[in-house]
Amino acid sequence: MIAALSWLGRQGPRALVVLFIVAMAVPMLGDLLRPYVGEGVFALLVLAFLRIDPERLRATVRQPRVAILSLVWCMIAVPLGALALLRLFGVDTAAPQLFLALMMQVVTMPMMATPSIATMIGLDGTVALVAVVLAGLSMPILAPAIVALADVPVDLPPLRLALLLGGMLAGSAAVGLAIRAALGAGRIIRYREALDGINVIVMFIFAAAVMGDVVPTALQDPWGMAVLGVIAIGANVGLLTVSFLVLRPAGSRTALALAITSSQRNMGLILAVAGAALPETVWLYVAMGQFPIYFAAMVLKRVAGLLKESD
Repeated sequence: MIAALSWLGRQGPRALVVLFIVAMAVPMLGDLLRPYVGEGVFALLVLAFLRIDPERLRATVRQPRVAILSLVWCMIAVPLGALALLRLFGVDTAAPQLFLALMMQVVTMPMMATPSIATMIGLDGTVALVAVVLAGLSMPILAPAIVALADVPVDLPPLRLALLLGGMLAGSAAVGLAIRAALGAGRIIRYREALDGINVIVMFIFAAAVMGDVVPTALQDPWGMAVLGVIAIGANVGLLTVSFLVLRPAGSRTALALAITSSQRNMGLILAVAGAALPETVWLYVAMGQFPIYFAAMVLKRVAGLLKESD
């Protein structure tokens, strides 16, 4: 079993792409797994906390400039900037469900996997870790506050959203760190490839759960799904690009690491805590938003290489 999981973990982004395609091609998996989105997201968070190195966490307090920059940009500037832009173009009144989907995207924290992605493509994962840790600590406060400010059309009171987010993050952190303490850092390092394999499997379960309606809906409304896909991909790429350009004075490689954390958002966390209160459009948007997330690593590795050559 460990050998099989290790082999799967070694496949890295290729395995994610293949399993992502399988999840999309077999809609019945979505019907089967959709009720377990919350458990899947919780498991992904546990795996992420399990692998957090305390030494790297302590390093975050030694980088106050990066810490403040990452928190202000990722969890305050991006959501408020998106809110202003969406209201400027009248999205909140013309397409309230799309407005809800886009706001749910920008108020959530970065994916817990972003430090690993940053390291995998040759960047400093500690910079991404700073952003993820601070975003996770602040999200139960900032996300509901911005949702209330934006008057987002979601049937979930901000206080309840805060409690659900705090409970999900605190619970997964407690379980992940407890398992880490029980296993010991040595075993976690020794079986890191097997843990990568488990992570791939859980990501497949999440992808299958959210991708189940994509193909049937695309067959019924191809233009509507195409537009939603273009918006989801454009939002991800646009956020990555704008973040990199704004943060470039901090150094091109630091800017790219923070741009990745700003664009690769954990939309599944919102589904996990508020799924029942969200309309189908949001679920479909999250599904289409998985495309740039699952395919990004292969493209960003080349970009990181070019930046290294230019430094």
